[in-house]
Amino acid sequence: MEIKKANDELKEFWNNAYKKYTPHQINGKQFKSESFEKLINDYIKEDDNVLDYGCGAGWALFEITQTVKIKHGLGIDTSKIAIDYANACKDLSNIENIEYIFSDEKYLDDTSNKFDVMVSFNCFDVIPDFVIHSILSRIKKSLVNDGHVIIGINPEYPFEFLEKLGYSISDGFLMKDNIIRGNVKTRDEWIKLFTQYFELIEIRQLSLIEQELKYPRVVFVLKNC
Repeated sequence: MEIKKANDELKEFWNNAYKKYTPHQINGKQFKSESFEKLINDYIKEDDNVLDYGCGAGWALFEITQTVKIKHGLGIDTSKIAIDYANACKDLSNIENIEYIFSDEKYLDDTSNKFDVMVSFNCFDVIPDFVIHSILSRIKKSLVNDGHVIIGINPEYPFEFLEKLGYSISDGFLMKDNIIRGNVKTRDEWIKLFTQYFELIEIRQLSLIEQELKYPRVVFVLKNC
């Protein structure tokens, strides 16, 4: 697999995935999730500056603003369609303290010590390692000292379940229709990667919807130090 070409194809896949989304007004919380609300309240404080890297359609920042009165939230994603959608929802909802930007990790080069917290859900576990390292090295510089990093990955589904859905594993990646759909690592391997940059605080489970109660998402909480 030519990894850089595969990464370009991955970006195009996710950009197209958001074409079906229709902007709407945000009216309160979108998820009735005690585990997500507790995660927010434990690690995000009022007046924090929050970065959502790989924000996709912007759901995490929307949910955070409905839970804590943050100072400012910035969402970054390489999907222009997703960013346009998120900004349209923000405008329809008159939410003034967040913004969404179409960019990649290089945007962070001019944001030294700007953010108190970085959140990222279902981004790092679907991209190649060379991109992960590029992002994390920049996030480390963008965070204040002792700032928190919250990285959520997809549920740990048994491979037998994924195989029935048409997925296969090749060169350490979960593949479907010749597109990277997952970076296959154990929890210990994720910890080894993340702790090259940050200190591990804890690992939590997160269920946003009822279907995730059986196979919850995994959340790594880390600290910049």
